[in-house]
Amino acid sequence: GTADRGLKTKLFVSVSAPTKHAMQIVATRCLFFAALAFAANGPAAATRHLARGPRTEVPGVVNASPADSVKQLRAKHEVPGVANASHAASPAKKPTAEGVKQLRAKLELPGIANASHAASPATKPTAEGVKQLRAKLEAVLTGLQGMVNGRNGSLAKAKVAPAMTVFVRELERVLRNTSSIKDPSVAMAKLKDASAGLQTLVHELTARQEALMLEDEAQQESLLLGVLMSKQREPMERQRKVLQNPDFANLPVVKALLAANNTTSALYLQAARFLDEHRGSQAASALEGRAAEQAAAGEKLARSLEQRVKSMERELKTKEASYKRRAQLLTQRAESASSRKERHLAETLRRREERNFKKLSVIRSRDIASMRAAVEAVRRGDVKALQSTRAALVASLQALKSQNAGFLVLLSLGHRAMGRDCPYCAAQCIDKCRQVGNSYVKCLGDCAEAGKAF
Repeated sequence: GTADRGLKTKLFVSVSAPTKHAMQIVATRCLFFAALAFAANGPAAATRHLARGPRTEVPGVVNASPADSVKQLRAKHEVPGVANASHAASPAKKPTAEGVKQLRAKLELPGIANASHAASPATKPTAEGVKQLRAKLEAVLTGLQGMVNGRNGSLAKAKVAPAMTVFVRELERVLRNTSSIKDPSVAMAKLKDASAGLQTLVHELTARQEALMLEDEAQQESLLLGVLMSKQREPMERQRKVLQNPDFANLPVVKALLAANNTTSALYLQAARFLDEHRGSQAASALEGRAAEQAAAGEKLARSLEQRVKSMERELKTKEASYKRRAQLLTQRAESASSRKERHLAETLRRREERNFKKLSVIRSRDIASMRAAVEAVRRGDVKALQSTRAALVASLQALKSQNAGFLVLLSLGHRAMGRDCPYCAAQCIDKCRQVGNSYVKCLGDCAEAGKAF
């Protein structure tokens, strides 16, 4: 069943592993099933590195006091001009931390980097900091529990539900186990590991949701407004960088804003006004013009669709390569399994991967064929055939989006817990507001608080 798939996705990993790894493992499970829900079998791209690389150390120096550090270093390395680096005017004084720092710079010994700062009280986690992070994670936990528990939870029936349930349980365990820890440093480390797992999950889901929105120009405009709203308090230079993003570069509203170069008001307001003024006229102007101009526009559209076909073909090849790598890995695990149970599990997962890829391949191949038919219809001027092709593509896209119920709540909750605005959440609010006939300017007011951080 679905629950078994959620609990068996990662082969030889136990949920009872140490916290630092467990939260990352559960987040990876969630991403795996989210990828299935989006019909995208590529592995999650965002993975947090948990272990720091070993530091180059000099025995007997790293943990020494400043005075001992200077003595040992000077004994091993005769560097002229360093002896009095920190106390040239007071030779009777003991060597200082600043002296160690300057001596280290002369000798280029990276292992002594923390000699004077390792015990810096300013960098130590505080009880108040632990309390604040705990409060944010508890808010996330409460929201997630309502989403995955019961019959009415927004993610209760989604494919990702089993893995999300494991994530919730692991978060519960971390919060429970850290409640009695007196040392803020230890508690903060465990809570940050849990927070990192959440950030990985939210980042990947946001990227996938935004990719879906970019399939449609109207939703591109909504997403653009959402991103600009999240940056409305930032300098104009940073707001304009959004307009230079390749995902938005071809939108008429972006070209107009760049040409106007108006720095007196926030770009999201300028964009909303432009869309309200030009949205209807754009559709009308597309039907006007001489036959030669229409033919040129049709050929331009056909070339654009051809580029989209090539992009879809590359995407399918990438997913096929990813599927083959995972299938090979599962085959190797089955061959090296130490028990019949592990071998059976690996073989079962390999067959499931094969079924999922074949299903995805059929859907993508059908979409590619529809897009090619659209190219031919545009060049022939066959409006009826073009409408039929468009309907097929829209149905395919809507089927993909329908599998994402509940993720908006999760993304909003995750972004707020991390103290960040959620541009995608604002974009979705604007898109829904527009669908009922409201103007963009009105939707900006209605969605002003959508996706705001805590």
